[in-house]
Amino acid sequence: MASIGGPNKITDGLILAMDVSSERSYPLTFGTTWHDLSGNDLDGTLQNGDMARVVPGEVRLNKTSDRINFGHDTLLEPTSITVSAWVNLLDISDRHILITKWYGFSFEIGSNARPYFRLNGPGDQHSSQAIVWGDWHHIVGTFDSSTLKHDVYVDGVNKGTSVKSSQISYNQGTFNIPYTGNPGYAKGKMASLYIHNRALTAAEVLQNYNASKNRFT
Repeated sequence: MASIGGPNKITDGLILAMDVSSERSYPLTFGTTWHDLSGNDLDGTLQNGDMARVVPGEVRLNKTSDRINFGHDTLLEPTSITVSAWVNLLDISDRHILITKWYGFSFEIGSNARPYFRLNGPGDQHSSQAIVWGDWHHIVGTFDSSTLKHDVYVDGVNKGTSVKSSQISYNQGTFNIPYTGNPGYAKGKMASLYIHNRALTAAEVLQNYNASKNRFT
C-alpha cells in the first residue's frame, strides 16, 4: 500500500483511495468504474452521460447530472475520519456539496467559496480561507473521536478548528460525489479522493499535500 498516491503519501488508516492519475484507479480505456486503490474494493460507478468526459488526471462534473455512486458500506462510517481531495471548481453561482455520505459527513463549498466539513452530530467546521475558482486546491477535513477536535485544511494549512460536543452519527446512507440534488451538484473537476479512519495530524496533512502538489501547481 505504500505506493498509493506516491512514495511519501500517508497510508496508515486508509480506507478509500481514488486517484484518476493511476491507471489502476481509472484505466486509460475509460469505462464507468473508478477503482479504489486501498484494497477495500469500494469502487465508484460513474453515472450519467457527461461522466464519459473523464480524462487522465481528472473527473469532470457538469453541475446538472454527473455523479459517482459508491453505494453503502460500513467501512465508510468511521468514528474518526479524514477526507481529502484535490478539486478545481468552475462555478460560483451556488453551494457545492462535493462529497457526501448521507447522513454522516459531507465536504461542501459555500457560495462564499469557503470550504466546510459537515458532520452529522458535531456540525460544521468552516474554513477561514476561500478557494479560488478555476484553480486546483487540496481540501481536507478531519475529526478525532477521542478529542472531538474538528479541523479543515486548505492547501496544507489549517484554516479552521474547534472542539465539538458529540460524535458522528450515521444512518446507512449512500456515498456519492457530488450530492445528487439542487443546490448541491458541482461544476468542476476532481483528481483524487482519500478517506482515512483516523484524524491525520497537521504534519501528515501537509506531507500529503506536498506529495502531490506538483501535479497541480
